[in-house]
Amino acid sequence: MVLSIGERIKGFLFSPSETFDASKEDSLGDAFKYYIVILLILAVLVAIIGAVAFQLIWGMFAAFLPPDAPSLAEIGPLLAVLPVLIFVVVLVGGIIGALIDGLWIHLWVYIVGGRKGVGQTIKAVLY
Repeated sequence: MVLSIGERIKGFLFSPSETFDASKEDSLGDAFKYYIVILLILAVLVAIIGAVAFQLIWGMFAAFLPPDAPSLAEIGPLLAVLPVLIFVVVLVGGIIGALIDGLWIHLWVYIVGGRKGVGQTIKAVLY
């Protein structure tokens, strides 16, 4: 049974057991596809919030900075690059973090007797 991303999210939130059972036959690529879609949404939101928060915090503390500190207008190029940098860091960090978490969890799953393969563990982490 192929579920759309919206159906999958709703299923994991409101009936996780049934959704995990329906996801057993999914490939690692399918799980990665769903993970990337959600990670992209997260990365965009974090980039926007991070850039706005940086501007607000810089503006609040500008009065406490030394007189020769750059103003918000002078750091304009940084403000253009900051959301992109945050987006990339969240995206790359999310992918690497999920793989490291999956490998770490699989080590413990293997120790306690799980023998379905590292792919199944990483799939569970991605979902």
